Amino acid sequence: MHRSIAILCAALLAGISSAKEMVYVANAEDGDVGIYAMDAKSGALTPEGREPAGNLVMALTINPSHSMLYAMVRSTPYRVISYAIDQNSGALSKKAEAPLPDNMVYISLDATGRYLFSASYAGDKVSVSKVGSDGLVSDAPFQVLPTGHNAHCIRIDRGNKFVFATNLGSGQILQYRFDPATGKLSENDPPAIKSPSDYGPRHMLFSPDNRFLYVLHELSGAVGQYALDAKTGTLSEVGFTATVPADAGLQPGVPRAPIAAGAPPPAPDPTPRIWAADLQMTPDGRFLYASERTGSKLAQLSVAKDSGKLTYDRSYPTETQPRGFRIDPEGHFLIAAGEKSDQLSVYRIETKDGALTPAGRFPGGKGAVWVEIVELSSR
Repeated sequence: MHRSIAILCAALLAGISSAKEMVYVANAEDGDVGIYAMDAKSGALTPEGREPAGNLVMALTINPSHSMLYAMVRSTPYRVISYAIDQNSGALSKKAEAPLPDNMVYISLDATGRYLFSASYAGDKVSVSKVGSDGLVSDAPFQVLPTGHNAHCIRIDRGNKFVFATNLGSGQILQYRFDPATGKLSENDPPAIKSPSDYGPRHMLFSPDNRFLYVLHELSGAVGQYALDAKTGTLSEVGFTATVPADAGLQPGVPRAPIAAGAPPPAPDPTPRIWAADLQMTPDGRFLYASERTGSKLAQLSVAKDSGKLTYDRSYPTETQPRGFRIDPEGHFLIAAGEKSDQLSVYRIETKDGALTPAGRFPGGKGAVWVEIVELSSR
């Protein structure tokens, strides 16, 4: 009997060891996606090649089955590329390209992986594209909707019923109903909820229990907490928590010109301003982190168990101009990239208090702006 138990345990361990964590990084200036294997114990990254994409490849997203990666390219022709993910090696292979209606800054999927959403900061619009049964986006979006100024992020709630889009320039969050049969969006009632004046809503995420939407505001650095009505799909403001301390020496931010291939650089602003970027939460919902590009910092916030309210804990220096970062599916590591750095930083997330402990720096690409982490199961 003991021998049978030992054999069973060995089989279980073999199954666990077959899982492989892969990291994908969009290198906007290099025009490719960096591919890394991550050691599940140490967080160390092993480079495993680069996959060509296009100048200003930026937003990435991965489908629910972890079989496809989609990359958005912000140089003309504006497009989304579908890559198949090899379930053994994690390698990418390009399978399709499809046009996007404008210079889009964000892409995401519905919970089924059948529809791809995108948002355009420069074009003030959002769109919906169909994902085929083969996992490929092959056609132009079938729905394009005008928004307020500077649409920045578009995401669906965890119930797969309601879609929200931030408008940085108009200071609002648009509210849509989602039809899972057709993929089409329709205005909710009310169609939008306003943010405080000059806050600039940018990126957002839902709590694991889908009760709250958290929104990082680029110009103030504050994270807004909004309660989600599960029946109507509408938001109500709960409160705001600063991620940039008053003694950081930064002034409120201002909306920035959209990135475009070949465009001249903007005139330098001598005033150090808040320039918040990305927002991520641990899988258990206990800790939230936000990046700020001017000071090159990652802020840590604790999330109250019942109320979902946030408390600012501390900030950490990180790679220069951290636009994108990601937490692994197990909640053990955070990987941060910097637009002005050629390195990637890996941090261990302490289970007790969410503190970030440096676990290593690894070679990256130029203009790294987006990170995705996925756990694969070898077949």
